[in-house]
Amino acid sequence: MAAAAVIVEYEVLDPVIDPEQAFEAEPLHPDGNLIRHIPLRHGDPDAAGEVVVEGLYRIGRQDPAPIGAEAGLAVPRPDGGVELYLASTDPHGDRDTAAAAFGLEPERVKVVVTGVPGATADREDRSFQLPLGLLALKTGLPVKLAATREESFLGHTHRHPTLLRYRHHADAEGRLVKVEAQILLDAGAYADTSSDALAAAVAFACGPYVVPNAFIEGWAVRTNNPPSGHVRGEGAMQVCAAYEAQMDKLAKKLGVDPAELRLRNVMETGDVLPTGQTVTCPAPVAELLEAVRDFPLPPLPKDTPEDEWLLPGGPEGAGEPGAVRRGVGYGLGMVHMLGAEGADEVSTATVRVQGGVATVLCAAVENGQGFATLARQIVQETLGVDEVHVVPVDTDQPRPAPAAAAGTPGCPAARWSGRRRWSAPSSCSPSRTSSACPTNCSRSPTAGSPRTTVCCPPPSPRRWTARNCGPPPSAARIRRSRWTRPDRATPSWAWRSAPSARWSTSTSRSAPYGSWNWPSPRTWAGC
Repeated sequence: MAAAAVIVEYEVLDPVIDPEQAFEAEPLHPDGNLIRHIPLRHGDPDAAGEVVVEGLYRIGRQDPAPIGAEAGLAVPRPDGGVELYLASTDPHGDRDTAAAAFGLEPERVKVVVTGVPGATADREDRSFQLPLGLLALKTGLPVKLAATREESFLGHTHRHPTLLRYRHHADAEGRLVKVEAQILLDAGAYADTSSDALAAAVAFACGPYVVPNAFIEGWAVRTNNPPSGHVRGEGAMQVCAAYEAQMDKLAKKLGVDPAELRLRNVMETGDVLPTGQTVTCPAPVAELLEAVRDFPLPPLPKDTPEDEWLLPGGPEGAGEPGAVRRGVGYGLGMVHMLGAEGADEVSTATVRVQGGVATVLCAAVENGQGFATLARQIVQETLGVDEVHVVPVDTDQPRPAPAAAAGTPGCPAARWSGRRRWSAPSSCSPSRTSSACPTNCSRSPTAGSPRTTVCCPPPSPRRWTARNCGPPPSAARIRRSRWTRPDRATPSWAWRSAPSARWSTSTSRSAPYGSWNWPSPRTWAGC
């Protein structure tokens, strides 16, 4: 009866579903429809090549489709706060966001990580944190939410649909002269991580190739479409599809083998990216492609395979016969691995040793890569102890750094936090004395105990730089406790990495990324 008495007055408006219309449409947000614009200028804008190829590409919305759908539990606390139990790669960030939304102090919100089946989009963005906590606070009762697969598809963020216009210039030998590109990201109804995705798309718009001149324009806009957000390799994946299609077009126009054309243009150590950043770390792009080319290409897949389950998406999915064109070829890609645009990437680890038992505290979240097992193995090998406990992650553990950590990433988690575990226990091994590390030790008297030795792990700038292209550990902030006896210690190690420069506001030339990966698959694909 009450519902029947409610009268809703509303006006039907025309939705903005085309991102190209967002520039002229009525504002969907007080800040307008344009979330970010990045112009990239590199070299001579008037440069032209003898051979030119163009292309228009549309990358559709992609769902990360995690194995487990979203689920969580919220339990109200006697002090008026709430505890959240859910899959999270950034528990401290979730806590702060929830506390701000609920009008609570951060200390009254606790987030407990229950397990993360892969750091895909819905794990690195917010999902049930706010509705769960709000329902628990309003009802005063524990609340559990679990999404069905259909609800999961509708509810979480997806990869940004992207419109890309490309023009590649090359000389008669196939060497790139200039790349022009326009990149438009559809953010959907919320800004979310669209700014970061656009930065990656613009920075890697030319791919792992030497491009002396580049003219790139990138935009991210709001629409009334479903929200887009973080999905693995955000931004860099969309442009990869476009610039690799361009390289195939260029090879066909020149009558050159596609792999050979790529080898003529791939970057190497010492080359300069269109952003102005010099590649100072190993860049074995040519070696990767040559290794792949040494093997014969797989046979062209049939449009109608004998087993219908081999179709992309299954027999009733998008891969049904007639809807997919299949091909075989080579591909190169480039994706960021470390911090972007001055973001402070942080990793910390604390190892407590008492009575022959080591306890590991770290904010790194186990996201499906076996990281908890790896942490135990590192500590066991370094300390020579059999019993190692890894404390489950929650926000009662110290935050890596004030408002700096962005959670546990999907790919480089073992590199970042695994190294912290290697460093921290190596400093508290009972076998390490002043004679073993005379240049890295300090003696500290402790009340009621003899003078003891605290050894800092020796910095390894070559190892770190060679593997990850980041700054050497000399920038690390190291905290050390005092030992009461050799078998009882609590050393901690914190490492911080931040690129030295942000985007230039006029040309966008900078060093916005700390590290990259160069995947080089030999594959067949459907489109």
